[in-house]
Parts: sequence; C-alpha cells; structure tokens
Amino acid sequence: MHYRYSSKLGWDKREKTHHVVDLELDLSLDGIFKSRRIAEELAREQASIRAEVFAMIAGQIVPTILAGTGEDYSLPAEGIHSKAKSEWKDEQTFQEPSSEGDTLKLQDRVRVVMGVETDRPVTGVQAAYSGRAGLADAITERVMHSLNSRYLGITRQESTSESRMAGDDVVGYAARSKTDFTGN
Repeated sequence: MHYRYSSKLGWDKREKTHHVVDLELDLSLDGIFKSRRIAEELAREQASIRAEVFAMIAGQIVPTILAGTGEDYSLPAEGIHSKAKSEWKDEQTFQEPSSEGDTLKLQDRVRVVMGVETDRPVTGVQAAYSGRAGLADAITERVMHSLNSRYLGITRQESTSESRMAGDDVVGYAARSKTDFTGN
C-alpha cells in the first residue's frame, strides 16, 4: 500500500490534563487491493486491510505529523495513561482501476477533533502522541467506512477496537464491527 498526505494540526502548547487536538488530513491511498475484484477482496480480507491501514497511520503517518510540529512529543519513561474521544467529518473520492495493473486510488479528506484526557499535565502534542492510537483508529474507521459503503453497500457501521502501541510500533490490534447493508 502506498500513501501520500498533507496535514494541518492544531493544539495547545500549555501543559494541562485535558487537550483538544484538531487534525485536518488529506490522505491518498493506492495499492489497497491486490486485484481488480475490489468488493470480493474487501469482503474476504476486511480484517487484514483494516489492520494494515491502522498500522500505517499509527506507526508512520501520525508520528511523522507530530515530528513535523517541531515540538517535543516524547513521553516520560513511566508513560501516561490517557483516554481519547473523537469526532470527524470526511469527504472521499475514488479513482477506479481503468486498465490491467492499475489499482484503486482513494483520496480521503478527514478532519478529526479529538479530546484527550491524561493523568498528569502534558503539552497538546504529547497528548496527541499518547492518544495516537485513537487518532489512527478514527482515521482508519473513516477509510474503511468509505470503502465498505462504496463497494459492499454498508450504510451504517458501528465498531470498537483495541490497540497496543510500543513506541511507534503497533504490537496489538483487533476490531469488531456491526453493519447494516443496502442490498447492493
């Protein structure tokens, strides 16, 4: 899977225990699917596609965005316990494969506003880093919903996920979802 993105991140530099992180992300993905039978592959490989998208966002894109702020986002050695809740809006476009060898290209413009509560005062960028799994999950859910809606006819999807991070590496990820179909 290949990606390109541009982003804009808003945060508060003061140290406190409650932060609001505002991320605008213009994400382009291609190579998500290995075949041109997109609906079949999406239905069959849903869990692995979701895990791959999550790992890419949590392990590569979000840390790169945070590093680009120029702020120190490292956390204390004893770690920080945080809770995150997010709201989002998105707009997506699809470029269908037109010839042999082409792959689906998805462009998703996502805005995620995430509230992060921490057990001790940190800066906004540190709060974003401690809540990066929640941020990555919100973006992953938007990408998956876009694909599921377009190719599988899913009109509503509720999901929960659990993830564990060690530094910038995803060491565990599982998601469960409940869906409604339009009958496509």
